[in-house]
Amino acid sequence: MSGPPRIVRRWEALEGGHQAAIALPVLSVVLFLAHLGPLNQPIGRAIGYGIFWAIPATWVVVTASQYERRKRERE
Repeated sequence: MSGPPRIVRRWEALEGGHQAAIALPVLSVVLFLAHLGPLNQPIGRAIGYGIFWAIPATWVVVTASQYERRKRERE
């Protein structure tokens, strides 16, 4: 296997702060839409939940990305 796709390598090459700056707004919108649509929340509550849950989700994405990069560097 030749390794991860180029876009994954580029993502993992970014510093954690840059990853968070990209992931937070994207996850906010995705989670807002999830709360608005399938979870049928009122728009105000969907906005609040989208922002609230995007913060820990961003931490998870950045932490996992950094871990995977370090794991690949060790191999």
